Amino acid sequence: MTRRSDPTRRSRTRIAATAIGLVLLLAVLAAGGVWAYRLGQAALALRADLDRIEALTAGGVEGIDPDEALAVLHDTRVDLERLAAEAGPLLSVAPHLGWVPVVGPDVAAAPTLLEIGLEVTRAGETAAEPLLPVLDRLQGEDRPDESSPLETVTQALKEAQPQLEAALVHVEAAQAARDRLDASRLNPRVRGWVERLDRYLPLLEKGLKGGLLLPRLLGADGPRVYLVLVQNEDELRATGGFISGVARVTVEGGDLRGVVFQDSYAVDDLSHPYPDPPEPLREYMLTDLWLFRDSNWSPDFPTAAQAAIDLYAIGQGVVADGVIALDQRAIRDLVDAVGPLQVVGYAEPITGQNVIQAARQAWAPGDQPLEEWWRHRKDFMAAVFEATLDRLRGGIGPEGLIRLGRAAMAALERRDLLIYLADEEAAALLAELGWDGALRDAPGDFLMVVDTNVGFNKVNGVVEESLEYTVDLTDPAQPRATLVVRHRHPVTNWTPPCRQEPRYDPTYEQMMQRCYWNYLRVYAPPGAVLVASEGHPVPGEALLSGQPTSGEVTTVEGEGGRSVFATLLLVQPGETVETRFEYLLPPTVVFATGNPDEMGYSLLVQKQPGTRGVPLSVRIRLPTGSALTASDPPPAEVGEVEIVYRLRLETDAEITLRFGR
Repeated sequence: MTRRSDPTRRSRTRIAATAIGLVLLLAVLAAGGVWAYRLGQAALALRADLDRIEALTAGGVEGIDPDEALAVLHDTRVDLERLAAEAGPLLSVAPHLGWVPVVGPDVAAAPTLLEIGLEVTRAGETAAEPLLPVLDRLQGEDRPDESSPLETVTQALKEAQPQLEAALVHVEAAQAARDRLDASRLNPRVRGWVERLDRYLPLLEKGLKGGLLLPRLLGADGPRVYLVLVQNEDELRATGGFISGVARVTVEGGDLRGVVFQDSYAVDDLSHPYPDPPEPLREYMLTDLWLFRDSNWSPDFPTAAQAAIDLYAIGQGVVADGVIALDQRAIRDLVDAVGPLQVVGYAEPITGQNVIQAARQAWAPGDQPLEEWWRHRKDFMAAVFEATLDRLRGGIGPEGLIRLGRAAMAALERRDLLIYLADEEAAALLAELGWDGALRDAPGDFLMVVDTNVGFNKVNGVVEESLEYTVDLTDPAQPRATLVVRHRHPVTNWTPPCRQEPRYDPTYEQMMQRCYWNYLRVYAPPGAVLVASEGHPVPGEALLSGQPTSGEVTTVEGEGGRSVFATLLLVQPGETVETRFEYLLPPTVVFATGNPDEMGYSLLVQKQPGTRGVPLSVRIRLPTGSALTASDPPPAEVGEVEIVYRLRLETDAEITLRFGR
């Protein structure tokens, strides 16, 4: 017999199940409401933190209270961790919600943004905690001993090495996360934060690496001897300018133990044998010996610095541990950061605004006997150097240290300040930072134009230079380059003829109004082959040797196997001279992108130290039927047959583009 179900019983069962389901649903909703509330509270707390950071940094970093900054970092890190914990279930889903209208891109980017925020705040906290007490000591609140500010900073950075290394790991993780983020689709406020991050994250990374390097540089592990080369870019040489003077500085534990400043002409001891000079120096300046003042012949600063160390050792019997080179612009900015200075023998305070003009006035021979002038013509710069060191010994306070650090970093980026250390580990860190002035490795195309004034004058203070570089990729298997180097001498009030001779005019300005003898070198990638050129003959009566030159461009193998095209040229006042080079590039300047219908090209243009914003025009001719698909930086013009970039070489320039059919 079939058993029939009881309708009343079934009804009660459904009611019970429904009731249980409603209870469970209400429980879920209640829990979800609590979770949503906690998530909202965490988000609001984080937003308040961001508002505090924005207000704190609105006026720049100099006036920030360190303790307040650390407190904000701590609170932000805690709130970020809280938000990450509360949003855990959503973070795994968020990257798949980019399709949601309006807010989708922000939601999809949330996990990456959260990761960046956590890593940056952890880095800041980790680095700041051991260094904040140093600021108190520098301000005089906790300095029981008589240590100088440099000694205090050196010891603190040495002790903080583990924390700085840990902070650097966090920064590198933040940068890796940033590289995965497409900020172009974010809402304006979030995109603004990411753009600010792009400005400051590289500075934080370099600051941490600099903090790791500085104790070694300042002799934390034992005494260090450095040569500080004062280079004059008005008489341009490969690494920034003629070596006018040199200071030998001994430092240990941040304490400046000894400083000896010399005129570069006084370094050499001709009772010892000296090596032969580079051949162009012998040919065009009739130099039989390679002396210290000409040691910076190579544009690769580690090579030039080692030559300076070797030649200094011959003349002075001291082997240095490193070389620091700086030009007039770097001197101006560094003096501006630590000044005003009271310089012995000068009533007026010396600042960044007047230091170079004062040096030029002090250099002028005037009416004094030549021998007397020769002995004292560089006394002013020695006095400025001593006054600067005295200021550093006495202390410039935390804000002064920030100004000095910022000025030094800017000079390093512009290549107005170069550093070479013989210690291999320290040298590797300098190379990684790009502060060693080395010729850079480039996987694609490479260009560096190097001017060397061989005319015994200061005309680079007025001569103008510009570059036009055209790359023909019509046949990607046989790329060609055409370079036009233009030199313009704007001075018109001069007395001909041009005579290359080592003489000194009554004023510095007159030294800038003479003719320009320039040994010009073009550094191209290894394997580049010169096929045509337009040089400029120089008559014998205009040369120290009395022998004319044909203007022929020669090819030599340069540092790192690079092809180097070189020639001598003469630019008279009021004249513009164009020198043209045409050469075949190696096929490796064009690279595969992984897309069979697309190819790429990259170019690195390295700035010569001592030069100022040289205008650079780059034109890229693409294969017939090809179109530009990507470019960094964006081009100035995109024509039917070529892509045009207009840049200024305040620092190195890089171009990477892709093209396809």
